[in-house]
Amino acid sequence: MVAAVEPKESVVACMNTLAVATACRGYIQKNSSEGK
Repeated sequence: MVAAVEPKESVVACMNTLAVATACRGYIQKNSSEGK
């Protein structure tokens, strides 16, 4: 139950993951739209 002990760390990790996923998605969409 590490998340229960350190909720702030979990939130930061989750936000970092979301940011990376969003950046990755935007990067892929930009590349695929330019490739057409």
